[in-house]
Amino acid sequence: MFSLKVITDYENAPGFELTGIDVSKVNSSGEATDRVREIIDSKEEGIVILNQSFFDEFDDKFKKEIDSCNKPIFMTFPDIKGWGVQEPETKYVSQLIQRALGYTIKIKGT
Repeated sequence: MFSLKVITDYENAPGFELTGIDVSKVNSSGEATDRVREIIDSKEEGIVILNQSFFDEFDDKFKKEIDSCNKPIFMTFPDIKGWGVQEPETKYVSQLIQRALGYTIKIKGT
């Protein structure tokens, strides 16, 4: 059975904790990098939801390593600071598909 884990900062953690999700709180993208590495090496988690601002600060090589993982599957979410600057849903879905399958999908109306 796959488990779900969230890696986020201390501001965003309470919302996830209220749902009962296992939350790993970190202060910086450096700490997030270390936590992601531990998770990739352990292969115990099924899905990892990662704070988008941390992901954005990772170097390109590490982002590609995350994107190429089959287990766990990584997803990002916009943190509180990024709520006002959200991309259209279709662009987000296209990016998820592109990361997962390696193909770029054109969605009608975008």
